[in-house]
Amino acid sequence: MSTVGGVALGPRYLSSNESQAASAAVALVAALAADVAAAVADALALLALVRADEADVAALVADVAAALAEVADDVADVEAELAEVKALDALVAADEALVAAAVAEAAALVALVAAAVADD
Repeated sequence: MSTVGGVALGPRYLSSNESQAASAAVALVAALAADVAAAVADALALLALVRADEADVAALVADVAAALAEVADDVADVEAELAEVKALDALVAADEALVAAAVAEAAALVALVAAAVADD
């Protein structure tokens, strides 16, 4: 309200320039609000993409973990087979030693028989 000489004159009305400035300010605030709303929508869309990517990464990690578990099982199987091969190698080496000893005994017997035949 405006007063003149202490007397209230009623509500104060905006001048044309003040009205235009107020309208421009309202339009600016509305444009800023629209920009903020668009930025929030973009951020929410980006967040949805990030969450989808996180889900994809989690699934990939689970797949890799399962593959690693399979590889670990395969390694354990190969190690067990290697242990069996080493045990068989030890048996073959023992058998080769027995065969070598038998061949040496046979050679000694052949030598004895040859000596006996030569003495007769």
